[in-house]
Amino acid sequence: MLVSFFIFVVVTVLCGVVTAKDERQLTASIDSTACLEGFQVCDNVGKYGSGNIEAGACDGAHACFYAGYGGHVTVGSNSCQQKGACYDLGKQGDATIGSESCKGEYACMDLGENGRRIEIGSNSCNCDNCCRCLKGDIHAVPDNSCNVLGAEECCKSSTEKGSKASATLPPTESPKAAPNAAPTSSKKYSLKLISIAISD
Repeated sequence: MLVSFFIFVVVTVLCGVVTAKDERQLTASIDSTACLEGFQVCDNVGKYGSGNIEAGACDGAHACFYAGYGGHVTVGSNSCQQKGACYDLGKQGDATIGSESCKGEYACMDLGENGRRIEIGSNSCNCDNCCRCLKGDIHAVPDNSCNVLGAEECCKSSTEKGSKASATLPPTESPKAAPNAAPTSSKKYSLKLISIAISD
């Protein structure tokens, strides 16, 4: 008597390492006089994107934390000063800051992220939360502008826009989403059909 058994067995686990990468990965340029003071002041700047931090910029706890992560950021000289001033600036988006700008706690936090674009001139956005309300929009802030909160400024508060807030820039090309972690592992499974014949 011939009895045939057909057994589906998962027989192989193939492990591979995926290196997260796009055409702009890890291109950060940080001046030797920048990012010197503050907890995690410039951690992950330009990772999976690009970043350019000029002389004397990014000073204070988390001042430029994750700036340009998966996107692009340029910070001019002596800009992004004080706690969280440019936290997440240009993260998966595009941000350009002139010199002597974004001085104040959370002054330019979260701007130009997630496919948005922001351009801030020189000597602008210099107070706590000065331009933070522009999060989620596409804006250009001229030189010597929006250095206080108020109805006729860029922001009335950290969340409410003033009369100078206007969308004046075309959208940037949406960047590729940065991975949550890298490297990571991927597993491939193959299914094989095994025929076993048993005869008496």
